[in-house]
Amino acid sequence: MAQSGAGSEVTALYECLQAYACAARMVKGKDLESLYELKAANTKATDCDRTLKQCMDQLGGDAEYEYSIVSTANQFFKEYKITSGFKFHRGGSTVDGIYSNWRKHKKGSGISGDDKWNPADIWAIKTNYSQKSTKSLGEYNEFILEQYNKKNLIGISLKKIPRGQVKTKVYNDGKGEITAKFKEVKPMDDVTSSKDVYIVVTYNGTPYNIQLRNFSSRPVTSSWQGEIKGKSAAGGKIGGGLLVEQAAGAGVKVKKPNEFNANIKPSDTLVKEFAKMYVAINPKGKETQKQVEAKTKSLAKVDPTWWMSKYLGVYYVHTIIKSGKKDKVASMIYRYASSATANSSVYVKYAD
Repeated sequence: MAQSGAGSEVTALYECLQAYACAARMVKGKDLESLYELKAANTKATDCDRTLKQCMDQLGGDAEYEYSIVSTANQFFKEYKITSGFKFHRGGSTVDGIYSNWRKHKKGSGISGDDKWNPADIWAIKTNYSQKSTKSLGEYNEFILEQYNKKNLIGISLKKIPRGQVKTKVYNDGKGEITAKFKEVKPMDDVTSSKDVYIVVTYNGTPYNIQLRNFSSRPVTSSWQGEIKGKSAAGGKIGGGLLVEQAAGAGVKVKKPNEFNANIKPSDTLVKEFAKMYVAINPKGKETQKQVEAKTKSLAKVDPTWWMSKYLGVYYVHTIIKSGKKDKVASMIYRYASSATANSSVYVKYAD
């Protein structure tokens, strides 16, 4: 749940408080009713980088956080039936060791960061758990899964649940591959009104928007990325190079963003090609190809950042639609966003 500034500190306090609540729930042996049940005596089975007092001072009076933390702790114990012998970690040397071992095998995995291998915010770890030296990422992920199945090591991804039912989803446990669907390109009324392109994918009937655009004010291809948005989505950005990799994983060849030079004035041929692709992916739009050409030619001269961003988005979407493998690409992108790639490891997620 990485954030910046004040938001990052609140997130750290929330995750630590969840670990403290789990420890208290284990000691109590039945459902918690309030965060005010948490005391120094019943939260010793933790390793957190914020104190219980710090957490309670900041979040103790927040009804939404209390509901989320208490409900998630109770749900976790209902499902995993833990009674004793566990420690709940947020940060610390044990967790550092888990991720340090993964980083040894990171090269060639197609995963850019720790959270795409495993996005756990806290870990439930049996007190007699010990790390194992492995020769490959596949072997290490098998070990993590084995420990999960034995209830020795459980990575827990958290989402604040202000009300309603706590929903549980286990990822990367080998019990079925995630399959998403490419639904549509969000209709665009005016080619010059924004520098982005939105595609909509669905998973289990729930829509998720993927915004493709340049995240800089300058025409730098390395800043062209995707951002996944949607309720309960893992979310976050996915770099342009990774978007190309996900397409390649689905059998679709897409040119890399750095093959595009935004600083060169677009030729009439390239503008025409762009307009043709734009109209093809935007069937509900009212602009003709000629109108798109004229608007593009005019704006591209004065705004190379818009031109780079819009072209890369339109080109990417047009290529995957034309390939006939748009659902496969949608699945690859969704799996990456959900930390459910072929090289990710098992974790449980609690969300609303």
